[in-house]
Parts: sequence; structure tokens; C-alpha cells
Amino acid sequence: MNAKHRADRVAALLLAIALLAPSAGGAQNFGGGRPEERYFPIESESARAADGRTIVRGYVSNTHYRAARNVSLLIEGLDGSGRAVSKTVAWVNGDVSAGGRRYFEAVAPTPGTTFRATVLYYDWAPGDIR
Repeated sequence: MNAKHRADRVAALLLAIALLAPSAGGAQNFGGGRPEERYFPIESESARAADGRTIVRGYVSNTHYRAARNVSLLIEGLDGSGRAVSKTVAWVNGDVSAGGRRYFEAVAPTPGTTFRATVLYYDWAPGDIR
């Protein structure tokens, strides 16, 4: 058996083990996660405001066919290992239209070396509002 053939067999064996191994969680999530994660991708960054405070700013997108109202964000301050050590809630000003995006800006929670923003709450607007 040559080296290439042996490497191919090892790769096939590792693939079979990975496919047959039980997953960490017992249940499968065919829905792709919580709606807040599926429909509202967030682009965010931290910056210094003119008054010296740290802010978190960015855009919340809406991939759903209905507009979202009353969108609130959970902004978490993370330590160096990525563990949440502080949090605050911020509101997105206005509706996030279907297929659109909306800017947000909030004072960052302290402490925190980096920050994570996720959608905490929203309401769907009635009908197909774009």
C-alpha cells in the first residue's frame, strides 16, 4: 500500500467516524436557531464618542418578509476570554423594514474589552410592510 492510498483510507475513516459519531446535543434544530438569530444579522463595532465614552454602533438587518417593530438589543461587554461580564439593553430607533436594515448606537456596558450585540425582543408589523 503506497502513501497516497494509505492517506486516502485514513481520510475516509476519519470522515466515517465524524459522520457516525453522536452529536453533543440530543435534539436537532431544523429551524436554524432562534428567530432573533435567523432573521436579524447584526454588524457592530465599538468606538469612542466625542465625550470619551465607549459606544457600540452598527446595523441590524431584517431578512424576514415582514417589518420588525420595537426592536431591542442586548449588548454584552466581554472579557478577554469572550465571557460576558456586563450587559445593557438598547432600542433600535424605528422599524426595521422587511429586507432592510437600521442603524443603532448605544453606550457600551462596562466593564468589557469587546462587545456583542444580539436582538433581544421585537414585534412583527402587521402585513407585508417594506
